[in-house]
Amino acid sequence: MILHTSGMANYRSVQNPAKTSKSSGLSDHNHDPSFYRKLIGYLQYLTLTRPNITYVVNQSCQTMHQPTQSSIQELKRVLRYLQGIVSLNLPIIHGSLELTAFADAHWASDPADRKSTTGYCIFLGFILIP
Repeated sequence: MILHTSGMANYRSVQNPAKTSKSSGLSDHNHDPSFYRKLIGYLQYLTLTRPNITYVVNQSCQTMHQPTQSSIQELKRVLRYLQGIVSLNLPIIHGSLELTAFADAHWASDPADRKSTTGYCIFLGFILIP
């Protein structure tokens, strides 16, 4: 539904949801920020079952007040990534109720503002809990 709403249903998919380098060339403001916010809302809801897009969606949320052309391009990249993983889901199967957690952190990794990045995953048996 998100791909059809955004008009991206027939676009070619990409292998990862974010670019590895930031581009600063595009800075025009979007004329319809409400559509951008609507798509971000859909993606925020989708992060419950697709935790692999959480970081990129969070980054996109930070430009909701005035989305630029580059932020729109980043959002379109997430949608193109989703196109390639439509058939992948988190499995919900019967099994063990053992709770296991893993975490990792990267201290001051963002060159723009020196913020740290932390990631974690929690499993209930073999099921990943988003």
